[in-house]
Amino acid sequence: MKEIRPKRLKIAIFTDTYMPEVNGVAHSIDRFSKLTADDGHKVMIFCPKHGRYRDKSYPRITVKRYSSITAPTYRDIKIALPFVLSVRNDLKKFKPDLVHIQTPMGIGWMGIWATKLLKLKNVQTYHTYIPDFLVYLKPKTFLGLHLFVNYLNSSKIIKAFLETDVSDEDKSSNKLKTSLSEKLDEVVRKAQADKTSRMTERFARDLTRAVYNRADLVLTPSRILKRILKKNGVKSEVEVLSNGIEFKLFEKKSNYSIQNKLIHVGRLGHEKHLEVVIRALKIALETNDRITLDVIGEGPAKKPMQHLVKQLKLSNHVRFLGFKRKEDLVKLFCQYDAFVTASTIETQGIVILEAMAAGLPIIGVKKLAVPEIVKDKKNGYLSKPFNEEEMAKNILLLLSDERRLERFGKKSLSIAKSHEIVKCKEKLENYYYRVASLK
Repeated sequence: MKEIRPKRLKIAIFTDTYMPEVNGVAHSIDRFSKLTADDGHKVMIFCPKHGRYRDKSYPRITVKRYSSITAPTYRDIKIALPFVLSVRNDLKKFKPDLVHIQTPMGIGWMGIWATKLLKLKNVQTYHTYIPDFLVYLKPKTFLGLHLFVNYLNSSKIIKAFLETDVSDEDKSSNKLKTSLSEKLDEVVRKAQADKTSRMTERFARDLTRAVYNRADLVLTPSRILKRILKKNGVKSEVEVLSNGIEFKLFEKKSNYSIQNKLIHVGRLGHEKHLEVVIRALKIALETNDRITLDVIGEGPAKKPMQHLVKQLKLSNHVRFLGFKRKEDLVKLFCQYDAFVTASTIETQGIVILEAMAAGLPIIGVKKLAVPEIVKDKKNGYLSKPFNEEEMAKNILLLLSDERRLERFGKKSLSIAKSHEIVKCKEKLENYYYRVASLK
């Protein structure tokens, strides 16, 4: 009997981060989109422009880019400023079966409003732990909308923005302006009397509810994020779905003889706390003076970290190798003994999983999603966040026994294999069909 396949879907994806940006979310969206298109689905990606970057043609994928500005506190972040009716018109022409909103920033907001205008079903992915992300995008610059760029610190404004009746475009515009002006004075007075940290925390919590309670389904890459969403009052259904890695691409480590070589890969943002790794290395060198650390990546924390290395007289032990392409990384990981990170904001840890896919043990911290993929004393060691002494102890312990190093490395391979992106893509398609069939 001939197999009856479900109809091919038309999927619109809204994201504030996409190629050529170098981060786990952008790469995951790119890979999932291509795998989905390879299955015959049509995909349209709504994202920011990046200078003169031009997208390469790919069958059944259309990329729609909008003018953007650079985030003042992080040059790698682009904030797109599309007009909602323009987005709505582009979306209406595409006629999607559902919309997948990947980020809660400018384009993400426009996606939410456009789906409301067109009465479309939407899936949303909670990739980023919002309170930590606001280090770079304070509430007043979060949306980049000129009407209230200086006042977006209040859940009342978020509520007014999202709950406006948009069935009549002219009415909705006037109603939104009236609603905002009525609340603005009160909001500003309260914001001025509040502490910045409390304001940011409240904004993050209110933003999380306002955005993700408008989803027909929320996807998140780790169990801890699902718990955080529920704790913050998200009532929508939440499912855990890994961002996936291309497990087979990575050259596997075969020789576990100790070389005393550590590697750190990733965006060099201040939230990654590379200074903890560097200080831990300084301590470990008092016992084992052969250990070296290679740092791969670029970002705003690079110069301060280079200064710290010089200050601690570690220039002979730490190298900053800059950005490396994925094609290089797949062959590079296996040349090291272990991957080390002190990041406290990993919502899944794609680069950690990629190091594991090469067979590397991991030195990390007990924070957010890291303990879900790094099992303490099984495929690595975890220390308390910011505890340099404990991390140094773990580095020395890991580099003291070749058999343990190999046992941990094999366990890393086993865990990483379960995150193979093709398997994750199949789960994602099932979620798409489920949401598209909702009445």
